[in-house]
Amino acid sequence: MKDLFIINDTTPNKISYYLLILMILLLPIDRIYDEIILIFLVANTLIHPRKFTRTLFTPQLLTFLAIYAIAVIGTLYSPNKQQAFFELEKKMGLLLFPLVLAFNRLDLKKYKLNFLKMMCISCVITISYLFLDAARTILYLGLPLRSMFSSQFINQNFSSPIDIHATYLSMYVCFSICISIYLIVKENNRVLKNVYIFALLILIAGLIQLSSRAVVFSLLFIINICIPLILIKKSQKKIFIITTGLITLSVFVIFMNIRSYRERYLMDLVADLSKSGLNIDVIEPRVIRWQSALKLIGKAPFTGYGNGAEVSVLKEQYFKDRLFDSYLNGLNAHNQYISFLIQEGIAGLLIYLVVLYTGFAKSVRQKDFNFMCLLVIISVVSFSENILDTNKGVFFFSLFFTLFLLTNDPEMAEKPNKQPGLSPA
Repeated sequence: MKDLFIINDTTPNKISYYLLILMILLLPIDRIYDEIILIFLVANTLIHPRKFTRTLFTPQLLTFLAIYAIAVIGTLYSPNKQQAFFELEKKMGLLLFPLVLAFNRLDLKKYKLNFLKMMCISCVITISYLFLDAARTILYLGLPLRSMFSSQFINQNFSSPIDIHATYLSMYVCFSICISIYLIVKENNRVLKNVYIFALLILIAGLIQLSSRAVVFSLLFIINICIPLILIKKSQKKIFIITTGLITLSVFVIFMNIRSYRERYLMDLVADLSKSGLNIDVIEPRVIRWQSALKLIGKAPFTGYGNGAEVSVLKEQYFKDRLFDSYLNGLNAHNQYISFLIQEGIAGLLIYLVVLYTGFAKSVRQKDFNFMCLLVIISVVSFSENILDTNKGVFFFSLFFTLFLLTNDPEMAEKPNKQPGLSPA
């Protein structure tokens, strides 16, 4: 673990490295810290930039930058310019991370595994703290220990002490689970392997407690499809698939016998996807709101209504469709694909789909397990959340997608700067 915190590199590269390490460590905490760190990272990159070459901007990187570019274009015809500029500010990471990491002299490929390990450390610390806080609350109130598995301590109630949406923290935790699995498979040192297994157990417990359905479905897909596709040897794939299938079925049966998890994973899901809410907590099911959104899309399918216009135009449609709860709460589409169609039309959606497709193609071609897992999580959660409308979603997606994209390009390896007393990095 020493090489995670002590590196041998040039001073500008050390600054960039430690800023990125600190940013990843603080990712689950208040967004202001990551924003401040990003400002310092931009400044350090501007002072010590990589020499500009056309190879810096690959078609994949330019496509990713197009996500922000289409939002800028959508701002030009947005009916609410103030909200549009506010949205551009929130999405700034989609522009800054690709540019900063492309022009920074730091050898991202050399330190990529360190960044992934730090993501695991960050999530293990966060989940451990949340469990300790929940245990402290249970002891203080004199509740039975089984209360930990009740609705009072799962989902948003579990993540509320650090004021982060349960779905976004679940995304981080699920990605860290994937990294831990990768480290366990690749590590030969028994002590470190046991450390990774211990971290994996904490992360799995945290993901269960956070109870984000979309993220759990992502993990099930990763375990049953991605792991045998990339990490498991051909001779062992059949046994692995049968084993994981049986384990998945067993876990499902156990969860269905615990009331809080049964309500969260099954009853709430059915209610949210039905045309008439079956649960009193789901007054206006998500599928009903999607139908309202599709009515809007049909009126402006090619251009959309402009960046930042999603909530305002949806509220008008909610009122027409008598969805008064959604109207009063100003709910967005809760679907990133639909959100692109509402704001930037078909062009915005196509750009996003192309970005995901090129990422998947690259991960499959280069057998990059962690990159594939990131894309699975982002793609699945995009069906239930507007992940690019919040700082936590933008930073997570932009930072790691760009990291994987650039570390798979050999042209991005920076030649070391020789300094007195410093060995080549």
